[in-house]
Amino acid sequence: MMGLLGARLRRTLGEAPSSPAAPPAPPARRLESQLAGYDRAQARMTRWIEPPTEPPAPLESVLPGAVWETDAGPVWVVERRYPLAARHGDRVVGDLFERDCGHLERVVGDTRLTAFNGDEALFLDIEATGLDHGAGTVAFLIGLGFRDGDEVVVRQLCLRSPGEERALLMVLQEHLERFPYLVSFNGKSYDLTVLQNRLVMQRLYSKARSELKLRPHLDLLHLSKNLYRGIWADTRLQTLEANVLGLHREDDIPGHLVPTCWFAWLRYARPEPLAAVARHNLDDVLSMVTLADLLVVDAIPAPTGARAPVVSLNLARVLYRRGSFAHAQAVADAIDKSTMAPDELAMLHRVMADTARRLGAEGERAGALAALVALVPGDDGARRELTTVLSRLGRHAQALVHADELDRRGAGAAPPVRRLIERVRRRAPPAAVGPTASAVVG
Repeated sequence: MMGLLGARLRRTLGEAPSSPAAPPAPPARRLESQLAGYDRAQARMTRWIEPPTEPPAPLESVLPGAVWETDAGPVWVVERRYPLAARHGDRVVGDLFERDCGHLERVVGDTRLTAFNGDEALFLDIEATGLDHGAGTVAFLIGLGFRDGDEVVVRQLCLRSPGEERALLMVLQEHLERFPYLVSFNGKSYDLTVLQNRLVMQRLYSKARSELKLRPHLDLLHLSKNLYRGIWADTRLQTLEANVLGLHREDDIPGHLVPTCWFAWLRYARPEPLAAVARHNLDDVLSMVTLADLLVVDAIPAPTGARAPVVSLNLARVLYRRGSFAHAQAVADAIDKSTMAPDELAMLHRVMADTARRLGAEGERAGALAALVALVPGDDGARRELTTVLSRLGRHAQALVHADELDRRGAGAAPPVRRLIERVRRRAPPAAVGPTASAVVG
């Protein structure tokens, strides 16, 4: 299917010209690289789903690990350890564990994260037999990341056969009970639902005890969406890896082929597809560790020059929604406006006006609204609000200017606006009411 898709896209985009041409633009190069990666993945998958012509290699030769014995039987466990100074992409894997994370609860809006720290966090990512999270979907590989002394450990629990699922879940259960905090990427919507269903079906947890979603949980997808909204086309993990973590995966298994890899392993006992999924999962877990560190830094509710202006704008919006108005104001006031696009600047003035309103700072609110109206003269809502605030502050001459502009633009046809305009005109000093009063000032 991917081969056909690649061929179709190439026909649509056209073949490369035979004569020398300028190098393609970065988006074109990325598309070409993605197509080549899909073709390689398709070629590997084609080999893996065909009957083998010779006995397959043993699992341990491709995916080294060890058998862990449990009361329910054995489970294959792969463990990798990294010193805290090791790098994943451009970031150091151990930096998170030295951070103060006390501000996360204010940004995330979950008071259970007040005492969150990396040392007590379990990073969790699953690979499953389907994209649905119904009861029939099984997690055949569970990646767990955590700190152990001077190392970061990634422990992968591999399901070699369906009969080992109970043993796999028992090992998972031990880790869940050891760490008070969970960290995932979209785990609230997918991973925890799958695991919750399987823990109940294997009679390891009652339905009440298996409510994993009720545990203190930092879902990095939701925080990434809030802080990086509007910067890239999406906030998928691999998008964030390429843009902020400095990681570019090579020959990674696409997510939609992950179930096929496990079924190929079950059918022919070929270890290569299972090992490919394990590499994919390993990158996922390590990326969550380094992404969590970046998000902790970018979510600091105080002025800092380390953030891009649009990230600070998004943070101020989040803090405002969480009711942390003073922190939102401090972050917004410190933003360097010189490099912001007009729509970003308009949003910043809107946030500053709303925050000032919540703090009762009417003078600052008027200033932010005036800047917004100067930037977007057609925003009648902001102009009406500015007129009201100026009138309330006793700045009647300025209020009259904006009231007259509302009238000139036809906004005065609405009864509430008409009453505002008439009230402002009554309060304005006589010298201000005249043919020149409709001139607009910022």
